[in-house]
Amino acid sequence: MKKVIVAGAGPAGMMAAIRAGELGAEVILFERNALPGRKLLLSGKGRCNLTNACDLDNFLLRFSHGQFLRDAFKKFFNQDLMQFFEKNGLKLKVERQNRVFPESGRSSSILDVLLKQLAQNKVKVIFDSRVMQVFVKNHRVAGVILENGKVVSADKVVLATGGVSYAFTGSTGDGINFAAKLGHKIMPLKAGLVSVVIKENYPRALEGLTLKNIQLKIIAGDKELVSEIGELLFTAFGVSGPLIFTLSGKISDLQEANKNVFLKIDLKPGLSQ
Repeated sequence: MKKVIVAGAGPAGMMAAIRAGELGAEVILFERNALPGRKLLLSGKGRCNLTNACDLDNFLLRFSHGQFLRDAFKKFFNQDLMQFFEKNGLKLKVERQNRVFPESGRSSSILDVLLKQLAQNKVKVIFDSRVMQVFVKNHRVAGVILENGKVVSADKVVLATGGVSYAFTGSTGDGINFAAKLGHKIMPLKAGLVSVVIKENYPRALEGLTLKNIQLKIIAGDKELVSEIGELLFTAFGVSGPLIFTLSGKISDLQEANKNVFLKIDLKPGLSQ
């Protein structure tokens, strides 16, 4: 029997561990926190925007920086994910802009399904155990070294430690550092799916105001991004909401090339000038 170690009990780590268990591997899932899925419970304002129900081409256009995810999505995409949860008793609903949420409106419903599947597939989950190093033997990954110095051998190691956002949840870039030490080339990290800070002060007076059925244009020099029609939320420091999250990664790219980036809000996109 193959032995698989998964580092990180977020959604990706739990799904990887579940699948390895389904395929008959002996699986150990290490999590540095005392509980799993800390960031998952925060997502979608506690509701968990599970996925988006649009087709593959639109998904890559709206939520990805390129085509590198296409082959992975051919193996397991949004409908597969939705079927996984529905098959395990969780009812889902599709809201505006094809956003998919649990019908319960609670991200904990997603976590409950994942925990149940971990148990059903005999995955051993060990909390308060931080992986500190992936070790190599005879030019092959052979296991991990934990924070307490314990060495755990395995045939395969899956790194699912997250990026560097919301560090208080445990995402401090561990997996990126492990991959770099193993010889992988690491691309510069960029913000994505984030709120945007703007220079003007007036958003502070509009904090909490949500604009619905509006359209955004992001302009930087001769380049222009146009959003779909959707929602925008004013915050104490700028703007947030689904439209901003979708565009935020591309805004980061524009800022690298041109520091002067402007946001235009069309309050009535259905009407001509």
